[in-house]
Amino acid sequence: MEHSNYSLERFGKSLDMSLLTFPEKLWELVNDHSCEEISWSHDGKSIVVPSIQNFISEVLNNPKKPIFKTKNFSSFVRQLNLYGFRKISKESSRKVGKTMYSSKCEFKHPRFIEGKRGKLSPNRFKFFAKDFFNTDN
Repeated sequence: MEHSNYSLERFGKSLDMSLLTFPEKLWELVNDHSCEEISWSHDGKSIVVPSIQNFISEVLNNPKKPIFKTKNFSSFVRQLNLYGFRKISKESSRKVGKTMYSSKCEFKHPRFIEGKRGKLSPNRFKFFAKDFFNTDN
């Protein structure tokens, strides 16, 4: 099993990404202001990957800081879908090799909202439970 050795500094402590679940890793990455490959939308209700090619090379295929177990963007999207995220952008697509990519992707989950971290569950099926994200934060 591949482990992530990427870590973030939070409150003066190093956060080992390999110990986090997929939604927790996603949360930390989208809130890392030094990461330009994924960010919150303007309204904070969805996450945006402004360039799929940059996301693939800088996040999924970066050997210096592996975060997710997959190196394939379609597998990353499949993982998002398993956790209840849905693609909402309607950008034009283009073919890269044998794969069709849009230049930008946007994904939304009703409980994955900027500033509303709450309690993250390691079980992906609990993601649908009401208390997965505490909306009082």
